[in-house]
Amino acid sequence: MGIYDKQKEIPYNGGMEICSECGRYCSYKVFVTYTCLSLFFIPVFKWSKQYFAKSSCCGKTYELTKEQGKQAEKGEKITVK
Repeated sequence: MGIYDKQKEIPYNGGMEICSECGRYCSYKVFVTYTCLSLFFIPVFKWSKQYFAKSSCCGKTYELTKEQGKQAEKGEKITVK
């Protein structure tokens, strides 16, 4: 039995956008982080989900709302600001 933090990349293809940090065209990788309780290496319960997007041009990381994160998980386009 154990509790650990985990990060997972969400497959997301939102196309090219202009980065609000550096002004160049970039794509975003979307990640979800969460805390997990496991029993004999089997995840039983997850909590504290947070979603992030990282730009490919300058590496700036943006925190997403839970709604935006769920949209990205469904494959819908999101606006990163």
